[in-house]
Amino acid sequence: MTHAEVEACQVVGVQASGRPAAAAFVIPRSGAGPTEAELIAHCDGRLAKFKVPARVFVVERFPTTPSANGEKIQRNRLRETAQAALDAAEEERNPA
Repeated sequence: MTHAEVEACQVVGVQASGRPAAAAFVIPRSGAGPTEAELIAHCDGRLAKFKVPARVFVVERFPTTPSANGEKIQRNRLRETAQAALDAAEEERNPA
């Protein structure tokens, strides 16, 4: 959230190479276009290593669902999306 080009973010837990990791979803500020590498580098200099996201996904909005207290971010959908992308990348690196 401290990056100048980030409007909002959500972080979820995933498995990367068989180990627990973080994956971040970022909504950029209007007119901004931060790259995944730029955002990971920003986090790397400010967070403990285990908190630095393995992947950063730039999105227009977070998936939500209505609830009694307003819109709720569907973190399970974010987790599933991130895990599928990480699994696909792992499969690409290590085909069976």
